[in-house]
Amino acid sequence: MKYINILLFILTVLITNSVKSLEIKILASINDTIITNYDFYKEKINFELINQTKITVSQENNFLQNIIEEKIKILEIESEKININEKLAIAKFNEIKRERFNNINLSKENEEYALDKIKRKMQWNSLIFKKYKNKLSINMNEINKILTNENFTKMSKEKIVEIEKNKKLNIISKTHFNQIKRKYFIKIY
Repeated sequence: MKYINILLFILTVLITNSVKSLEIKILASINDTIITNYDFYKEKINFELINQTKITVSQENNFLQNIIEEKIKILEIESEKININEKLAIAKFNEIKRERFNNINLSKENEEYALDKIKRKMQWNSLIFKKYKNKLSINMNEINKILTNENFTKMSKEKIVEIEKNKKLNIISKTHFNQIKRKYFIKIY
């Protein structure tokens, strides 16, 4: 009987030590939206697989800041009720999948993650374009100057115009984001 009690005690200690529980902790809050360590973990795993890179411990704070910025963008997209063409998002996803993940088998969850990222990017760009379309003009004199300095074709001109539009869109996007970020109460725990 004494041996059975000792054996039960040892088994209990071993079992309780080997069982790991995931404690959900709040890492940050944006107004009434929270980011937990589980959200961080899921985002990190998907990011690492899709980008084929590892996030080091020293990069985790920056990664958390990126998640916070993404959440703010989601809140803005939802408040503005921005919708996009689902077929365009899927087509863009398939194009990226062919170019970047030709040799990698992505799980359904990873594909949904990547597609969701593409949709959010498209929604954010749509929001920026909607708000600032009057300010998205391009200086064609600069583009023509670039074209005369180099030997470019008509196709190159269109690509240069697209690149310049994207540069301008990124600048406006960052400016707009910094403006809206002020209206959110962000707390990092």
